[in-house]
Order: sequence, then C-alpha cells, then structure tokens
Amino acid sequence: MSDPGGGKLKGMFRDTIFVVLGTYSSYFLSLIISIVLARKLSNHNYGVYSVVLGGYMQGAMALSLGISPIIQRYLPEFLGKKNRRGALSLQMIGGLGHLLGGSIMVFLAWAFRDVLSSWLNVAEWNGLLPYFALFTILKFEATVFDEMLTAHRSQAFRNAATVGFQALKLTLFIVWLPSEGDIPLVGTLEKLFTFLVISNGVYLLAYLGRMIGLSKNIEGGGDEALPIRRMARYGLLQYATSLTLIALYTDIDTWIISHYQQASVAGVYRIATQIVTALIALVPMHLLLKVIVPVYVKEYTEKQDKGQLAQVFRFYNKMVTVFLFPLLVGALILAEPLIVHIYDPKWIDAVSPFRIYFAAMVATHFLNTMSFLPLILEKPEITLWSRLFLIYNIVMDFILIPLDGPFGGANGAAIATGSALIFGYVLSFGMLRRHIRVRIPWRANFRTIFFGGLMGLVLWPLAGWISGIPSLLLVIAVGILFYGVLAWRFHAFDEEEAGRLNTALGRRVFR
Repeated sequence: MSDPGGGKLKGMFRDTIFVVLGTYSSYFLSLIISIVLARKLSNHNYGVYSVVLGGYMQGAMALSLGISPIIQRYLPEFLGKKNRRGALSLQMIGGLGHLLGGSIMVFLAWAFRDVLSSWLNVAEWNGLLPYFALFTILKFEATVFDEMLTAHRSQAFRNAATVGFQALKLTLFIVWLPSEGDIPLVGTLEKLFTFLVISNGVYLLAYLGRMIGLSKNIEGGGDEALPIRRMARYGLLQYATSLTLIALYTDIDTWIISHYQQASVAGVYRIATQIVTALIALVPMHLLLKVIVPVYVKEYTEKQDKGQLAQVFRFYNKMVTVFLFPLLVGALILAEPLIVHIYDPKWIDAVSPFRIYFAAMVATHFLNTMSFLPLILEKPEITLWSRLFLIYNIVMDFILIPLDGPFGGANGAAIATGSALIFGYVLSFGMLRRHIRVRIPWRANFRTIFFGGLMGLVLWPLAGWISGIPSLLLVIAVGILFYGVLAWRFHAFDEEEAGRLNTALGRRVFR
C-alpha cells in the first residue's frame, strides 16, 4: 500500500535539496561576479553602477504593489483546489501588475532624469536610461515569474535557471567587460548594462517558457472566482510592511552618499556592505531555522507551552553564535588583506566601513534569533514598532554622510544603518519579553566568545604574514581548524541539545 504522507515528505525533501543546492550555487556565482566587477571597474564606474542598481532596488520595493506576497499565498491554494481559472487569472494579474510597476519605474526615471542626474551627481544617468529601462522591465518581470515557479513547486527548473543566469552574467563579464584600472574607459558602463539586459532577457524567456508549459497542465474541476477582497487586503498589508524596509536597506544610503560625496564613495560603501552580506550568508541561519524550529513549533501547538519556545530560542541563539562570533573576529582581523588581495587594493577605503557594518550586522543577527517568536505568538506589532527606527536611520544618514573624517561618508552610512537595525531589534526583544520569558544564554555564549577570542590571538600575528590569496586562505584555514576543534571538544550545548543535534546528523558527533 502506498503512503501518501511519505510521498509528500519525499517531495518536500527533494524540493529542499534543489533549493539548498540552487541557493548556494547562485550565491557563490554572485560572489564571484562582485569580485570580478570590483577588479575590472574603476572606483567611479563601480559607484555609478551601484547608484543605478540602487535606483532599481528602491523602485522595485516601492512599486511591488504587494503582488509577490499574493502569488506566494494564493497561487498554491488555487493549484491545490484545482481552481484552474483562479490560478491562470492570478498569474495573468501578477505578470501584468509587475509589467505596470516596471513601466511606472521607467517613466519616473525618465521624467525626473535631470533632477536625479543632478541630485545624485551622476552625469552618466541620462545616457544609461535606455539600458536601465530594459533591465528594469526584464528583471522586475522575472521576479514575479520566480514566485510563480515556486508556487508550482518547479524547484529543479527554477534553481537551474537561476544558476544558469548567474553563470551567463559571469561569463559575459569575464570575457567581454574591459579592465579599466583607476581611469574609466568610454563605453564600459554601456557594455556592463548591455550584458545585464542580455542575461535578464534570457532569464525571463526561460521562465516564461516554463510557465507556459506548467499553465497548460493546471488541473481544473474546482473553478471559482478570485477572492479579490481577501487578496487585496493581504497584499496591501504585506506591501505596507515591505515599504518600511526601504529606509533600512543600504541602497538608499548609496544614493545619499552619491549626493553629498561622490559616486566613487558610494562604490566604496557598496563594496563594504556587499562583502559583509556575503560573509554573513556563510552562517546557515535560515536553514537552521527551517530545520530546528518546526520540531518545537509542533510541540508548542500541541501543548501550548511557552517554555518550549523559550527552549527553541536558547538553542537557536547558541547555534547562530557558534558560527557568528568567530566569523566576526576573523573578519575584523583579516579585513584589510581580504579586501586588498581578493577584491583590489583600490578598495582599501572600504576596510573601515566594512568593519563598522560587519560588527552591526553580527549584533543584528544575534538578536534576530528571536524573530520567529512574534510570528508564532501572533504579535506582529512587535516587529512593526521596531520599524520606527527607519526614521532615525534617514535622519542620521543626512547628519553623518556629509561629514568629513572617520564619522562621515561611507563610515557614517554604516554607523547610521547599523545602529538603526540594532536599536530596532533591542526594542523588539524588550517588547517580546512582556509576552514570553526568554533569556539570552550568556553563559554558553561566553564559552563561544572565549574560544573566538583565542582564535583571534592566533590570527593576529599571522595577519601581517599574508602576502596574497594563497597565504590568506591558509591563515583562514588555520583559524577555522583552531576554533573548530575547541568548539567541538568543549561545545556550548546541554545534553538534550547535543542529543537533538546528534539525531539530526545521524551520528554521535557531540558528547
């Protein structure tokens, strides 16, 4: 006799494998692309590229209209109910809605082209508008098709297409993008954005072809009209929430830096924050959350025991700290050789904002281990109140970025955005404690911090010995090995937590 539940679990496991492989492969290629661009482009042209890309990111968030969350939430429901008419209608609305949003973005960029060019101090803005228009339409449309493929559970194709898209971009940049050095070459930016248009066009066509095939095979039988009011309410609420994030993303910092300083300084800031994001992504926080939390949430649903949730938080916080703190120590000590040897010596000015932003992101992700609790406890207002600090971020950007010296420019942007995120999570944590007794497991975490400090003492004298990428990688390997042995032999987990980890790993790793 077949086991429907077992088949579903196997399908979920298969999808998870595709997502993990696709996500990390795409992430790795994206990291290589950022290094190639940092090495090939001049500081000025990289800054212009950052400003234009920041314009797309801000416009995409402002004009998303809540369509993607609606696709995420309702398309799987319609497919499950065999509501063919509803599914096809929603896909049509999603595609046309993003086409409209992208067109509005392009129109605004064209209508205010002179104002934007002047305010951003980017003389190239008007000349890049045709490329920006094509890139925006193609990229924005591809994002909504990505959500549709996820709803159809076409994870194998989706992730293969994403990896192929990144590989195509990387190939175009490596083979045909000229290496400028310090002085910009005429036509380099046009080539760069032409390659972005080509790769996004291929990406969208691949998605479109797959969606046409999937749409033909949608099962019918439960055809119903779209619940327009329900969908609109949900989409608008999600849209309102996402709008508040615009002021906390680094793209708006890039624009303000370009206005008060110059495009090259905006490029320095983007390099610094990109490297931080890439390194933080090495910590498998989201994967840990998906693996660990569902087990405890099931128990909470059955027993309504907040103590179970507090236990999840302690376990998750320890797990994240085990990865996060040694990464912080290593990044702070090796920041200069990392940027100079892997990216380029011309980005030496990115070292300081990198260190500031990295420290802030570590503190943010450390506190973010409580983020699942407001969702389970149905207390969304906790997250909403923390968004008040977006106002603080904008005000501090306009105060600090115009300054010269160690607290201005890219450093000022890192201080403003980093502190805004930290203050927001501190407020959320304080509010959360009114509803559930959660405590940070400082005693266990101090063990991790101590081992990370010992690793730092080993890395500190070795940092001056680094003369290139091979020696940098060797020093990093020494640090990982030294810390890994200590963290494994004297781990921070109690007996029950160690048992759960051993069960998940399928062998007795932790004693």
